[in-house]
Amino acid sequence: MRFLHFGILAGLIAAFIPLSPGHAGQFRVLFTFKGYNTGGVPQGGVILGPDNTLYGETAAGGTAPCKAKYGDPRNGCGTVYSLSKAGGFKVLVSFHGANGAYGISGLTLVGNALYGATEYGGEYNKGVIFSVNTDGSNFTLLHQFDGTDGSDPHGPLIPGPNGSFYGFTVSGGPNFPNQSPGVIFSLSPTGAVTILHVFSAADGYNPTTLVMTPSGILVGGTYFGGPPNPNYCTQGCGVVFSLDPTTSQYTVLKTYDGSAGTGSPFIGSVAADGTIYGNDEDLFSIDLAGNYQILGYSSPCYTGDTPQSGPALAPDGTLYGTYSSGGCSIAGSLYSDSSINPGALSLDYIFGSPQTGYTPYAQPLILPNGVVIGTTNLTSGDNGGTIWEYVP
Repeated sequence: MRFLHFGILAGLIAAFIPLSPGHAGQFRVLFTFKGYNTGGVPQGGVILGPDNTLYGETAAGGTAPCKAKYGDPRNGCGTVYSLSKAGGFKVLVSFHGANGAYGISGLTLVGNALYGATEYGGEYNKGVIFSVNTDGSNFTLLHQFDGTDGSDPHGPLIPGPNGSFYGFTVSGGPNFPNQSPGVIFSLSPTGAVTILHVFSAADGYNPTTLVMTPSGILVGGTYFGGPPNPNYCTQGCGVVFSLDPTTSQYTVLKTYDGSAGTGSPFIGSVAADGTIYGNDEDLFSIDLAGNYQILGYSSPCYTGDTPQSGPALAPDGTLYGTYSSGGCSIAGSLYSDSSINPGALSLDYIFGSPQTGYTPYAQPLILPNGVVIGTTNLTSGDNGGTIWEYVP
């Protein structure tokens, strides 16, 4: 696939910010969200289409009035957007509540259609799954969650066989509203949801992320669950799990109890050999047999802490990720890890100005030549945010 270097996109670069002394890379802001018409809070990150266009969602803003039951009408319900050299920035969809609200998940591109989810909105205000063409046409609501089949869908959908998808919800489940542990589901081409697994306190609940291995096994992490520890996490510190979607066989690969590792793991990437990479404040690898290894230790002031997503794997084997806070500031950081220097994380960039943005949540996008593209949630206002580029 031909690579378009976004660092030279005329009219889209809002600023050029040199790195701190000792850093060889270059950081550029490609676009700054203003809220409202442009959207704001691009929490789910971006994907790259075959036409070298970036696509993403925002949690706020948009041109459609947002009804109060779905969120704050002053801030908007969010958008689906595109950014390219040829077309500039475009809002493809403005959510207004009934068609979705609070777009914080990443998108999935299949053919000419984008598939995504919103955390809220829909008939029951428990979130929706939608599709829309890359030119903004043919927006379709594929499913509206009601709580019993899940609530608050997060994360990009994973393509399955015969036009189906796999995904998860952070809360909800068959016993909703009495219990709300979250579910893993499959979505048929007609929009029917089948629950593959209902989480519980014993095996982890309220999932964080979901990826698929080359062998077709789903792997993810949870915020809570597992053995409780009164000194660290009374509800359990979370687990890493696997699920065979063909048999619904669920396996706990690692539990956190406060004695080793922080917990609440975010799974990000899977290598061709099946090695799984994640972040539980420290960067780690794990396999389907449960063999866990810390690859790099975090430091709140140096590299940052509090991940909200897992790391992305570059073609050269380097892992890149973001911390939503830390980096000697409260604004977050971009870090990397390489087999050249095992056990140590490199601090590539510290966020912390209205120009660069604050609080990166999303997993970065790695382009074929190793350039890193990501988003921050905020700028100087609550409804801002940026799309940025880092050239190592």
